[in-house]
Amino acid sequence: MPAHRIVVRSIGTATPAVPTALAEALPFARERLARCLYQAPAVLLDGLAEDQARSIGELLAGTGLETEVSGPGEPVEEGGPELELAVHVGNPARFREVAAEVARFLGCRVSRAVSLLCARPPVVLGRVSPATAEALRARLSPLEAQVDASRTGDAVYDVYVDPDAPELRHRLARLLEDASVEVVPEGPLVAFGVARSTAETLWSRIGADARWQLLDQAFQRMDVVLEEPAAGPDAAAAIVEVTGMLEALVERVSAHAPVVLRDAPARSPRPV
Repeated sequence: MPAHRIVVRSIGTATPAVPTALAEALPFARERLARCLYQAPAVLLDGLAEDQARSIGELLAGTGLETEVSGPGEPVEEGGPELELAVHVGNPARFREVAAEVARFLGCRVSRAVSLLCARPPVVLGRVSPATAEALRARLSPLEAQVDASRTGDAVYDVYVDPDAPELRHRLARLLEDASVEVVPEGPLVAFGVARSTAETLWSRIGADARWQLLDQAFQRMDVVLEEPAAGPDAAAAIVEVTGMLEALVERVSAHAPVVLRDAPARSPRPV
């Protein structure tokens, strides 16, 4: 009885031409195909004879897609639209290469990829699965670029406002206090560690306004700077813990303060 399935495990190294070709060859909507590929693992085809499934699977594997044939009764743990992905270019000298690779991955113009990478935060893709995050990491890590992933369901945000917009700050503060969120009394930071549900309420009430920002903590990167020489063993131990520096180097590096100890690490990494 035809009961075998073809499961897409990851988009792998497939180019944008592959989804386009599949959309023309398979009898379902392009949107469903996109979900299968970018929210993998997912069942692409079902109800096939075993030999047919294996033949199609071999053809798909040749395109760069990571697929497998699932037999009758075998469970498939499917992925979902749980992540947003941002790209941090670690080496500015390789920005052009990173932009070109992001464009290849997304199937867009390089100019569009450049715009995404220059945005703050540089979110390049949303509603994808961990398998897609890993596929993008595999492509970008040789180019000294990192992929930061945020789980949209439990994302945590910081709220910032233009210091020259006191009325907007007051309005944001009132909404946050109504949601039992502690508000910073002054400065551009209004609140730290705001839950997604509260962030969505703020967005629905305030809307798009260039004078305020909701920044996902998973995408925030800040340099770690030593302003003054480390004083004592506790300070030296903290530097080793934060930077991974050899303990023997701490005194020598510390003598050059102020000095950047670590360049733009992800502030709140979320493993996927």
